[in-house]
Amino acid sequence: MTKLKLGGPLEDDKPVKPTIELPAAVFRDLKSYAEILTRS
Repeated sequence: MTKLKLGGPLEDDKPVKPTIELPAAVFRDLKSYAEILTRS
């Protein structure tokens, strides 16, 4: 396996909020999964 090496310190370390689009079926599955996790 190849190791990834960065060429120095990162200049910008601010948090990033990515936005993605999911198919409706994936979104429903994620909601169901989250619901199951909150029950335990």
